[in-house]
Amino acid sequence: MRQGFTLRSFLHSIGMPINFEELGAKEEDIPALVEKLGIGDGKRGGFIELSSEDAANIYKIAAKASV
Repeated sequence: MRQGFTLRSFLHSIGMPINFEELGAKEEDIPALVEKLGIGDGKRGGFIELSSEDAANIYKIAAKASV
């Protein structure tokens, strides 16, 4: 692994949570988080359009991420 400055280390240095555990969220919270995005049955996004299913999958990855 590369030594030195990383985005992850920077976020930690300013006290920013970088995973669900640090945020105090749980995998059971994912449906509510997806609903708050306001995507509904459509898609939303700028660079890449995401569906609710896409967003849920991203949250599931985040829920299992370690520091």
